[in-house]
Amino acid sequence: MAPGPRRVTRKRGQPTAAESDTELDTNYNLTDGSEPAPKRRKQITTTRAKRPTAEGKSANSQVKKKKTGGLAKLADIPFDILAEIFSLLHPLDVLHLSRANKFLRTTLMSRSSAFIWKASLATLAALELPPCPKDLTEPQYIRLMFEYSCTFCNGPTLDHGQWGLRVRSCRSCLKHRVISEWDAECLLPHDFRDTGLPLSQIAPRLELPNANKLLKCGTWYLKSDVLALAETLKDVLHDEAKFHAFLRDRLLSIAIINMHAHQMAIWQRDYGHEREVDAIRDRRKNAILDKLKKMGYEDTVEKMSDGDDMEFASHPLVKPAKDLTDRMWANMRDQMVEFMEKMKARCLARDWRANILPKRLPLLRKVLKEYYLSQGENDILPSMADFCFMKEFLDVIDAPKDVEVTEASFSDVVARLPELSDVWREQAFEKIRALLPTSVVEQNHSPHDVLALATTLFSCEDGQCANVMTYDRLLVHECLTERPYWWRGEGPELPGINPETCCEELKGIPWGSYKFEAVSFSEVGSQHARRIVELCGRDPDTTTAEEMDKLDARLNCLSCSSLKRAGLTWRQAVSSSICPIWIKLTSPPRWRMPYETHDVTLTP
Repeated sequence: MAPGPRRVTRKRGQPTAAESDTELDTNYNLTDGSEPAPKRRKQITTTRAKRPTAEGKSANSQVKKKKTGGLAKLADIPFDILAEIFSLLHPLDVLHLSRANKFLRTTLMSRSSAFIWKASLATLAALELPPCPKDLTEPQYIRLMFEYSCTFCNGPTLDHGQWGLRVRSCRSCLKHRVISEWDAECLLPHDFRDTGLPLSQIAPRLELPNANKLLKCGTWYLKSDVLALAETLKDVLHDEAKFHAFLRDRLLSIAIINMHAHQMAIWQRDYGHEREVDAIRDRRKNAILDKLKKMGYEDTVEKMSDGDDMEFASHPLVKPAKDLTDRMWANMRDQMVEFMEKMKARCLARDWRANILPKRLPLLRKVLKEYYLSQGENDILPSMADFCFMKEFLDVIDAPKDVEVTEASFSDVVARLPELSDVWREQAFEKIRALLPTSVVEQNHSPHDVLALATTLFSCEDGQCANVMTYDRLLVHECLTERPYWWRGEGPELPGINPETCCEELKGIPWGSYKFEAVSFSEVGSQHARRIVELCGRDPDTTTAEEMDKLDARLNCLSCSSLKRAGLTWRQAVSSSICPIWIKLTSPPRWRMPYETHDVTLTP
């Protein structure tokens, strides 16, 4: 037997949610425009009665009490007391109460309860909330202004309301429900378009002065509003009296809507959801700061700059718009202490930069200047930045703020300057030796250090730099000693309270702490240097760079056709030989001593 149609089982006389809203609206049109969630239908289950007991009573005879919600007892409170309480609530709270249960919805949505909504809206009079417009009921107005849910799908939305359209739409609904002015005019009757009356004067509109990700700039209309307007125009266009009456009422109502929409937009900007969220975030931030002050960070909090305060406010644990609770603080305390330790170090460094280092670094400069003047002209010495970051000097420079630092404070360290210079040189030499190939070290038969040979050359390939140099020039190479203007500790971390300020004041950085990876042993440069040393009549395996400088030999380049380069030193000849221009030429550069009759061709 084929199954028959299913029968809807609903208790007789019980209205649906939609029917309940309609019934309320016919009494007093206070609906908020949202469809309440349909209630789950109760299922009645029947059980067989158990066998009577000895007392003649069924074990199932006791009926359980029906469970009630937490707000069910509100029905026992007198209405005037409820009305007094509800009138003091925020309008959005009253709206949420009207959806809590059937009793509250029936009570608050009745005509006699209109004063409750008006009194609730009056609590925001100090914030200059625009009055409820005549085309909206109080619940509709409250929902539009304070509830961030889509008018069409009830989904969440964080966008501002489209006040001229009297809706608050999510991105998806807005994209599919609005049409441009051109499309809207195409839906209107031809007779109306012939009148030349602008559509913007008789239809609610959305003005977009700037384009966004969804809509272009211009005027937009709700398609449903345009279709309803088109149906109305069809009825009144052929009756001149009706048409003029319609225009008179329509022009006035649209003008009022536009004026009120402008007021709503201004109020939303000044006192809307963003302001409430900001207030909650300020409370949370201040509560966290109070906790940190009690833990001993009061001095750090007072010294935080505007940038530090913005960084603190944007911290993932501070930014959420939720009031701080004891449980939240217990979970986040360790992370906030770690953050404040970094902030404390930053504030201390800023204090030293502004008040302490400008007084102590000039003393260091004066002491080291006297030492430099007492040394030889060609001695290899550490720079001021190298001395500054030695532990012995940092102990004086980074002494506590209450300790007065004078020239006499450096007296013990000045006595050890020769020793500190020797230690620095040895460390630098070891760092440079690590760049040498094993073959170069093993083939050295000179009594001199392999670094001192004229054929031991290094190249720097940092950016546009392509210099080839000996080790002594490498120790003062600008790429390794000068502080770039963009440098902010990109290299290894330097010791001290404020290393950046020290480098900035001394106009340099410790040698080898930055871009040393761009330095390498120059195989090509060493080959060219070997042939030039041979041209000068010296043994390239034993001749040092200092001996070549004292020889002061001069060479002429015969490969330059347009401009003859003559009288070059051996260092200049090596740099010229590895110039990138020779890489593109088929013939390598040719050199000759001014007093020699034969040429030497350098082939790498």
